[in-house]
This record gives sequence, structure tokens and C-alpha cells, in this order.
Amino acid sequence: AVVSTQSGHYGRATYSCFQCFNIFHLTCIRQWASSKLSDTTLPEGSTADWRCPACQVSSTSLPFRYFCFCKSVVNPEFKSFTLPHSCGEKCSRSKDSCSHPCPELCHPGKCPACPASVIVYCAC
Repeated sequence: AVVSTQSGHYGRATYSCFQCFNIFHLTCIRQWASSKLSDTTLPEGSTADWRCPACQVSSTSLPFRYFCFCKSVVNPEFKSFTLPHSCGEKCSRSKDSCSHPCPELCHPGKCPACPASVIVYCAC
């Protein structure tokens, strides 16, 4: 199976991998995941999963909803003044190493380093 990575189509629902942040059309990634989850050649007792075509991170659930990049809004409406597939609001994601939410507007890819971080130098 081939997964579409064609750019454009601002009105089409997308899926963004939670690990590598590659973006795929939701219909294409659902077909990809469905074909992997319905594999009947799996050994008995094993769990069916599908892998991101880009980074190979494993997932057992089928992507079925279209979210903005920060996962705050379902079916984000396309507006000419915002980034396509973005809700246009402040990103709500947080990093594992930081308790502060991302200060940027909803965006694709990794969140930038936390600006609230403090660099402490050793006194020795």
C-alpha cells in the first residue's frame, strides 16, 4: 500500500504522526492503517498494529478524527488568515521535560524549546 504525501488540499482532513509529526491525508492513512490492522497472517496471540509510514512508530488504534496540530480542535475550519489545519489558537501541547504549555500558535511539528527554562551554572 502507498500512502499519499501530496501537499496542498487545504480543505482535506489530515493526520499528523505523534512521534515524527509527518502529515498525511486522513483518508490515506486510514486506508494504510486498516490494511495493517486487518492482517490475517499474524501469529496467534499477537496484537495487530500499524506503523507510521515515515518513522515506523507503532499504534494499535485506527486514526478516525481530524484534529488541528495541537489536538485542541476537532475538524478545524480553514481560514485564509491561519495556517491550514491549525486552530489558530495558542498551542496546548507540553513537553515531557517541561510543565509549561507551548507559547506558539497551533503549529505542525515539534514545539520549540521552553522560553521559561532557566540556565543554571555551577558555582564551582
